[in-house]
Amino acid sequence: MSKTTILIVEDEEIVAADLASKLARLGYEVRGSAARGEEAVGLARELQPNLVLMDIHLKGPMDGVAAAEVIRRQSDLPVIYLTAHSDRATVQRAKLTEPFGYILKPFEELELETHIEMALYKHRIERELRQSEERYRLLFDRSPDGVFVVDAAGRFVVANPACEIISGYSAAELLRMTFMDLCAPDQLARTVEVFHRAVNGLESLQLETALARKDGRRAEIWVVGDPLVEGRKTRLHCTVRDITERKKKEGELRLLSTAVASAVNGVAITDRNAQILWVNPAFSQLTGYTFGEAVGRTPRILKSGRNPPELYREMWTTLLKGEPWHGELVNRHKDGSLRDEEMTITPVHAHGAEITHFVAIKQDISERRRVQAALERTAADLERSNRDLEQFAYVASHDLQEPLRAVGGFVKLLERRFSKDLDAKAVEFIAGAAEGAERMERLISDLLAFSRVDAGGGAFAPADLNRLLAEALENLQASIAAAGAKVASDPLPTLTVDPAQVTRLFQNLVGNAVKFRGERPTQIHVVAQLEGDRWVFSVRDNGIGIEPEYFERIFQIFQRLHTRKHYPGTGIGLAICKKIVERHGGVIWVESQPGQGSVFCFSLPAPSSEPA
Repeated sequence: MSKTTILIVEDEEIVAADLASKLARLGYEVRGSAARGEEAVGLARELQPNLVLMDIHLKGPMDGVAAAEVIRRQSDLPVIYLTAHSDRATVQRAKLTEPFGYILKPFEELELETHIEMALYKHRIERELRQSEERYRLLFDRSPDGVFVVDAAGRFVVANPACEIISGYSAAELLRMTFMDLCAPDQLARTVEVFHRAVNGLESLQLETALARKDGRRAEIWVVGDPLVEGRKTRLHCTVRDITERKKKEGELRLLSTAVASAVNGVAITDRNAQILWVNPAFSQLTGYTFGEAVGRTPRILKSGRNPPELYREMWTTLLKGEPWHGELVNRHKDGSLRDEEMTITPVHAHGAEITHFVAIKQDISERRRVQAALERTAADLERSNRDLEQFAYVASHDLQEPLRAVGGFVKLLERRFSKDLDAKAVEFIAGAAEGAERMERLISDLLAFSRVDAGGGAFAPADLNRLLAEALENLQASIAAAGAKVASDPLPTLTVDPAQVTRLFQNLVGNAVKFRGERPTQIHVVAQLEGDRWVFSVRDNGIGIEPEYFERIFQIFQRLHTRKHYPGTGIGLAICKKIVERHGGVIWVESQPGQGSVFCFSLPAPSSEPA
């Protein structure tokens, strides 16, 4: 154990030597000796002894009191004054330096040792107390929680910076207020009651309440405190924590918990080892296992043996990578029945990357599967029926053409050979029969074309639609010329289509525009515009127009808006257009007003989204 070191400041050499001898016998180490105040200040700073024995009366401009004051301020060393006599004024000056003792000359060794040990003890205690106060002040100033003291009336005595942040008031403002001044009006009565019970020593202060901040906002707080009697005064030493965000999160959590608990989908939460920690009522309804039966077990209780092992491997590979897994499983109900289920499992991560829990959300899709299977069977039956109908229409149309041509030929032969021998009525009958045969032949031809759109369609290939429109206009050349119609077009794209069918599409739409013309000179304009992933084509005319109530009807087979007397046709042309467009993955529609003309529009996929 190291010796206590002492600095002697004495201007009489004999006294200094005697003092050093006594200190040595007492087991102290004399670190140095000085005769003047200035020298003592320098040695104290340089040697840093444990204690200084200071003669009050020193020679020179700096006496012992002045030197002790500098040493205490600069080096924080305990000083014991040595004096044989001193006037009252000097003693008063000495008191201001807060000395650790006075020893009157001459002095005995026991007296000297007692003063030294008491001074060292007092200095150590003061230093520890000062360090403790500094630590307390540091904690007080930097605490994230508010720390404050109030008197028995609730008046603030002291408040740390966190109290300023929580309340919005400065420390100076708080010291002019009471704690009750901060309380939200709806919390005041309860706060006052709990506060007075704590002040009277009946219980510690523990209170969740709310205060009204300076800016008008409400702050939810948690306050704890204990009464402390200081003399005749009782004060409450308290800490306060702003729990506004926590209360908000708790409310959100309650809302979320209620929503999850009442969800129609089953929800289960497991730990990392897949042990079930919580399930909602819907889970129990879907599986048959109550909350108590499910918690503590694993989802293996639902395994049916119907799911392939690779499905589970893929599931766990995905989950352990920290990614959600979504899929369909066949699970077993508690009653033994099998259920088709759709499930999403999501890993829950801690603050780092570690997975701590899994959340599974499931729904029973057994009924949906049954309905889907029934729909697929119905769709397959319908598709087969449509194919049969198309085949029947094709065969019927094809087989009817030959006898119909024979009937027409015989009617014309009758007309040529016997028209001179027949009266006017008979000639009229023959002409009507010939016209009916021709109309029936056109109808059968269109019906055959309609049935061939899907079954007899050609292969898709890249085609310049400018060329296909030109071919359609060439086929319509006679009717366009007879109507005096003007047909214009903007540049059209190159797309992968069935060239023959798109030519027929243009031909039908432009032909209709020519047929259903008004009194004005007929003008037809064909344009195309790229809109997202599709090309939209428009065939615009200035003809008679269409009532909006017929927009859907005109695309149905055999639907006509006019008599054959005014506008000949079979009523199949637009139905063929619709079928062609749908085969190409597009849609067709019309925009029109009576007397204002019509715009027939259809869409075809752009190259990146064309049908395979």
